[in-house]
Amino acid sequence: MHDKISAPATPASPAADWLRKAGIETTLGLNGIFSGLDPAELSAIADACRTRTLQKSEILFREGDEVEGLYVIQSGQICICRDAPGGRRQIIHVFGPGESFAQAALATQEAHPADAVALKPTKVILAPKAPLLESIARTPRLALNMLAAISLRMRALLQKLHTIKSRHAEGRLAAWLLENANDASNANDNTGGAQTVTLPMTKKLLAAQLGVQGETLSRMLSRFKKERVLDVSKRQIRIMDYARLEACADGRRVESVKRERNNDCSRGTGAVGGRGGGRCFDNAHRDVAPGKGKKYKARERASGSGDEKRGAGETTARQNGKTCRGVSGRRRR
Repeated sequence: MHDKISAPATPASPAADWLRKAGIETTLGLNGIFSGLDPAELSAIADACRTRTLQKSEILFREGDEVEGLYVIQSGQICICRDAPGGRRQIIHVFGPGESFAQAALATQEAHPADAVALKPTKVILAPKAPLLESIARTPRLALNMLAAISLRMRALLQKLHTIKSRHAEGRLAAWLLENANDASNANDNTGGAQTVTLPMTKKLLAAQLGVQGETLSRMLSRFKKERVLDVSKRQIRIMDYARLEACADGRRVESVKRERNNDCSRGTGAVGGRGGGRCFDNAHRDVAPGKGKKYKARERASGSGDEKRGAGETTARQNGKTCRGVSGRRRR
């Protein structure tokens, strides 16, 4: 059993208490559950809260532990996970600063259904169960906020389950990258329109969250990089081809998307406006005219360029024309 969160053994100074409470109120105010509350009610909840600091890989609670209350993260990251069949760790969700967890177990007598582990040095706020339930009973706004938070979490978990069941591994990775690229706190626009996603966790943890082995994730990232969809540098991932990544997230493999692009380019449909006969403006086939791929260029180099052939053909035609005119003239004479 882990150590329970307890109050400091030695009394703190009034200034320290004021700063601690102000920090708790600020963090709670940023969380959707406590937004819109009366300042007096928020202050009363903050008075009952306690804080705990965890080191990297330290366990906050284990599966089966008694529920102490609602947790809100002040800084760091908490991973909710449990052991899957076969000995693997299944990542359920990773929470960051300002996010809350364990609220679903507040109104029941059931224990925690999973483990909570710090991914980095983390500071959490505990809103104890009994005082929080009292606040919910007398504050309808807090009760509605709690219901909304639980509903949104259930919706997110259902969406994640749908992603795992309905998409192949590449599609799950693509969907995760697009979701995090659209998160303004984790992505930034660079010159050229590319977006950079900073992995908020190790690749091993990301693989567990996607339901794949670490080696499988590495192979997928290498394949995306080879196909010029991504540019991977340690924990920085640049999205180079947003459209192909979206197509992959929709269920198509990156290789099939590439074949479709190649066919479009050969037909000229990759040109601006989708009309044939133009040049392809796809990043993977930049400045390549329709039908002029690597094999075409190799044949040109082996047998002479098309321009040279056309020039030689025109010269021969002119010579033949002169010869024919000369012969016909001699015959008339």
